[in-house]
Amino acid sequence: MADLDRITSCLDVTDDDIRTALAAVRSFSEASPRDKTLALLGRMVEVARPASGAPRILVLLARMAKRDWLEGDLVVRLIGDTELSVLELLVDDGASRERMAGPLRLDVPMHEFASALERSPKHFMPLVALELSPRRIELRGTRDQHTEQRKGSISAFAVELKTGLSESARGQTTEAPKKQPPPLPPRRPR
Repeated sequence: MADLDRITSCLDVTDDDIRTALAAVRSFSEASPRDKTLALLGRMVEVARPASGAPRILVLLARMAKRDWLEGDLVVRLIGDTELSVLELLVDDGASRERMAGPLRLDVPMHEFASALERSPKHFMPLVALELSPRRIELRGTRDQHTEQRKGSISAFAVELKTGLSESARGQTTEAPKKQPPPLPPRRPR
């Protein structure tokens, strides 16, 4: 991942930074997309200040909600007031909810997030507001939208990496073995 120290404001986070964080790994020494995304989120939380693009965090989370390496729907909770917000991320697989990150303190008032969501809800799709009040926001990447907007892969590994692994680890080529015809039954004397 790019040097996160260069990010001094949420406005410094570009679409390329988000794409890089969410990208599939190309080697086993590279961090997973989940780890890279959470590192970028952590940096954004660290530098978030009022009136400096903090709702850009929701853009990152919306793009993360589309990824197939999440084993369920992403649930984003924000609780706060006029001085600060607390962010929590959960993954809901339909049977249970697992905490992915948080609680993370943001020195940004809640109204900045609520205003951004009210002005442009389509900008944060597939996250849909289940609750949007002055003190609490809950967003969810709904199952239908999550499935429709997924990438084709079901892995956090790049296709090239998986192909290379399967060939080298098994010592096989990608050609299918030739089938041998079944043996003929022995001849019986008459």
